[in-house]
Amino acid sequence: MSVVTDNAIPIAESFIKRWEGKPSYDNQGNYIAFDDKYGNWTIGYGVTSYPNDQPVKQGDVITVQQGDQYKQWHISEKSAGIYNLIDETNYTANQLAALISFTYTTGVAGFKNSNLYKALQANKTGEDLRSVWINSYITSNGIKSNGLVNRRKDEYMLYSGRYNELYGYYLRNEDTIKKTAIVVGTVSVLMAGYLFFITKKLKK
Repeated sequence: MSVVTDNAIPIAESFIKRWEGKPSYDNQGNYIAFDDKYGNWTIGYGVTSYPNDQPVKQGDVITVQQGDQYKQWHISEKSAGIYNLIDETNYTANQLAALISFTYTTGVAGFKNSNLYKALQANKTGEDLRSVWINSYITSNGIKSNGLVNRRKDEYMLYSGRYNELYGYYLRNEDTIKKTAIVVGTVSVLMAGYLFFITKKLKK
């Protein structure tokens, strides 16, 4: 491996961990399987299958150390698969990390059959590539996932060299931020109305 490909792995791992969110734990501090809201049993950081190809199922429990090993195995397996499909020497570490994140959710076969892979093979760049990227694999079990939509946007930002951690944080927490904004806005309106009422009462 080259320095670029070596550097891509820790960038991808950090990016993936941020997007996969916090694992679910039992009382002993072990990782436990959980439903990702789309019917996919998941454990640790987005792991849906083990290295022996057995799928994660309800009731599964693994140690944190095992979870980290499985995450690393998936990242290594996905990156190796990508490097068999593209000439990695033509990409930066950030670009490879973005592709690893994409493939972490689709699998190598999914990446190979994706419109994104076809766009890369056709040497698409800029807005043409972005348009394909943010619309590739954004559903889970046939249901559009806002999390995947935003992850694709963030991946392209990383790929294009314009990654912004603050914007990435917003994309990862968009639903919560919007709900909080609605609550804060409602409270502000109520407070303004109350102060207006009190002010009028005092003037009388």
